[in-house]
Amino acid sequence: MPSTPTEDTLVSVVIPAYNVGNLIAQTLDSVFAQRYRNFEVVVVNDGSPDTPALEAALAPFRDRITYVEQENAGPSAARNAGIEHSRGELIAFLDGDDIWLPECLTEQVAQATADPDVAVVHADAEVIGDPTVAGMTLRQLNRSGGEASFAAIVTERYTLTTSCSVLRREWWERVGRFDPALRRSEDFDLWLRIAHAGGRFHGSERVLAQYRRHDQGTSADLELMTDAVLTVLDKCERTLDLNAIDRAAVQIARRRQLAEKRFIEGKRAFLQRDYSRARRAIQEANVVMGSRKLALVTFGLLVMPRVLSWLYDKQS
Repeated sequence: MPSTPTEDTLVSVVIPAYNVGNLIAQTLDSVFAQRYRNFEVVVVNDGSPDTPALEAALAPFRDRITYVEQENAGPSAARNAGIEHSRGELIAFLDGDDIWLPECLTEQVAQATADPDVAVVHADAEVIGDPTVAGMTLRQLNRSGGEASFAAIVTERYTLTTSCSVLRREWWERVGRFDPALRRSEDFDLWLRIAHAGGRFHGSERVLAQYRRHDQGTSADLELMTDAVLTVLDKCERTLDLNAIDRAAVQIARRRQLAEKRFIEGKRAFLQRDYSRARRAIQEANVVMGSRKLALVTFGLLVMPRVLSWLYDKQS
């Protein structure tokens, strides 16, 4: 069992804020409801277009937080700025629209105290805001588990949620902080660099947070995320001294992301009623994905594409 966290372990809670003026009060309420009390809070306004609403929401908390403003530079720069304005040896990340359960810091700090050599402590989170996955956790959605390693993280067999992760400051300094050139998948990049440098991760199956999942349906957003992951994979190969196992894992991850892009292209073609192009793209994607459902879809696109369109429109 983890030991009781010591009261002199200061935790710095870093919250980047961008277009969360209508949600951040709930986020901060969850922080100040923590049973573990030795923490400081740094909120970074990353050039948010809703700054008046954000500052109005922050007004009741201003004597209990450090408020930092900067021109919009993305989540990497915002988190780096928050850490630079903080003092804790442990850094707890929380996005401005997510929520912690009251035991979150108690359990995370206890585990970090029990294992001084661990680099990152994290837990599971319930998904909120998306009725299609109501009641599910991120661990369930991502089918995540097992032991953390560079290969497991890069192939997404082992995943972690930034809003429910605590990082030792020394590791943020050791591996080079968040990469400000990345506006998406910046946390994925940091976890990979920590794992490659030998940092250990401790994941708990216990749900200690609520993760707000926004609209996942637009192909443009999904394609941007896929491109961001591919950028991180390219960076890994370019900047890290990978052994044969890790290099092979990066290649597996790249094939998967390229297949995801091809699937998105196929879905876009399907919506445009270009059934021939849709079938080719989805069929190519499924060479990697190996989905029986997608195999049936490609068959349907060959023999009855208009019926598939009718069924899709009816369900949408």
